[in-house]
Amino acid sequence: MHLVLDIGNTALKIGCFQAGELAALHRVVGTAWAPRADALRAVIAQQAVEGVAIVSVVPSQTSTAAELLGAHGVADILVAGPTTPLPFAMGYATPDTLGADRLAAAAGAWQGWHQTATTMLVVDAGTAITYEVIAEGVYRGGAIAAGPALLQRALHEGTAQLPDVPMEAPAYALGTSTREAIQSGLYHQFIDSVDGMVDRLKRTTPGPHAVVVTGGWGETLYEAMPALEHHAPHLVLEGGRALLAWAQPPSN
Repeated sequence: MHLVLDIGNTALKIGCFQAGELAALHRVVGTAWAPRADALRAVIAQQAVEGVAIVSVVPSQTSTAAELLGAHGVADILVAGPTTPLPFAMGYATPDTLGADRLAAAAGAWQGWHQTATTMLVVDAGTAITYEVIAEGVYRGGAIAAGPALLQRALHEGTAQLPDVPMEAPAYALGTSTREAIQSGLYHQFIDSVDGMVDRLKRTTPGPHAVVVTGGWGETLYEAMPALEHHAPHLVLEGGRALLAWAQPPSN
């Protein structure tokens, strides 16, 4: 079994891969390390682990996770980062600042669609919305914006009277109450901003394109935007598994 740890700001995801396919997914919501560590111990106690890829945006937990794995006899550990072997060239001006989740998402898109597209565009819609561009075999970069939950929080906390309302798709664009008006503004701003950015990136890169969406808001976007051709909810995990495979020497 191979594992991929997606150590995020709001949750830990543990992907269990058998023969290159995602066989099981474990999710631990919350930022504390103790329940994350308990979940990881439970997974590696179930069967032998041949290798692990760590995709982390929480630096304080990256080395802690690696130490836990090493203490349980896991020797083949890849920490995704700027020196990770890649199947494409790195064209980013500051690879040391490139988030591991962005790198893994790019790797997942490359693995899935590089044979059918000249340019792969990835939209990862979570706490932040990130855009990754791999064009003609080179990771070019992308864009980063605030996700819906951050915008929702900022609107409520940055004003004196606007209420905190749940992020839901409104029935109509025209809100007939303050609640509906906020929901309409947040939802349609979210959809329209992603739609506009995807169009911008398409116009500045060679086709044909493969446009992939992932992340917690990925399904919402996929249902609302025809331009998003592929929904890959586990793209970061799949990309981490691909990075692990590319880093491992071929067996004889």
